Amino acid sequence: AMIPHKAPIALAAATQAVGGLGKNVRPDDPVYTRTIYEGDVHCSFLPLAHSYEFTVSNSVWAVGGCIGYYQGDVLKLVDDFAELKPTIMA
Repeated sequence: AMIPHKAPIALAAATQAVGGLGKNVRPDDPVYTRTIYEGDVHCSFLPLAHSYEFTVSNSVWAVGGCIGYYQGDVLKLVDDFAELKPTIMA
């Protein structure tokens, strides 16, 4: 599928607006939703061409988070988690 450049940008902006990306949301807030913060580490294991992975990656980068990529073998995901110590995952 052909995806225009403005589509992922709009999706990242919508994710930020709806999800409160990077905002200091309190866990005791009744509408609390875990969001992505600067310093978070995302373990990427979906295909990089996947639109959801692309959106999550852009959202992590937008707030200054880090992305670690798995070795390409799902049997080694536990090793990847031990190395990356992810705080968020798609």
